[in-house]
Amino acid sequence: MTLMQPYFGRGYNVSTDNFFTSRDLACKLLEKRTSIVDRVRLNRREIPGSAKLKLHESTFYESGPVTLVKYQAKPSKTVLVLSTQHAGAVCQSDGKKKPESVLYYNTNNCGVDMLDAMCRLMSTTAACRRWPLVVVFNILDVAGINAWIIYRKVTGSSMSRRDLLHQLSGELVRAATANSNKAVDLTQVLESRVNCQVKAQCNRNRTVAVCECCDRPVCGKCLAKVCAICK
Repeated sequence: MTLMQPYFGRGYNVSTDNFFTSRDLACKLLEKRTSIVDRVRLNRREIPGSAKLKLHESTFYESGPVTLVKYQAKPSKTVLVLSTQHAGAVCQSDGKKKPESVLYYNTNNCGVDMLDAMCRLMSTTAACRRWPLVVVFNILDVAGINAWIIYRKVTGSSMSRRDLLHQLSGELVRAATANSNKAVDLTQVLESRVNCQVKAQCNRNRTVAVCECCDRPVCGKCLAKVCAICK
């Protein structure tokens, strides 16, 4: 909703990843004069259960302004498309009797699928049972693609995404190494012990170390925080 804020009230249609598509989101967008047409995950709680459909058969469900179609695209593939722009109509497409919302999705909403395919091609994802890490991996993948697109647009470069990610990872590693070395060489030694003036992690401990950035006496506990005042 925050990302779409500048486009509300103009009659736009939005497509989201199927992680986020839901009836609640569709109703909130519709209040802002914005429609949605996108696929829905089969494991959503609001999805009504039904018997398995025949090939190229459709079932329509309505809940207020929201229309959900369940379409059997292949013998082992069921497609769910949620729409606030289409009613329950079926069109003949190569004899497959595809619903209007499915045809609209296939024609116009290729960006999300293309992004997912690019993420799978070069991904940071690792085997993990903790869902927060899965979200972080996905954020890294999407951020890498966005950085590549912006870099090419701004610089006019034709660098491949693989080369850019390789260069970016090397720069991040070097930056982390430089910061750790800086934390080690941050202090100089005094002739006598004085009270710590940083007090980020202590209660005025006695120390002989001084922060080279702010010239304040700093103890080991506060130094571990890379001198909170300078930070």
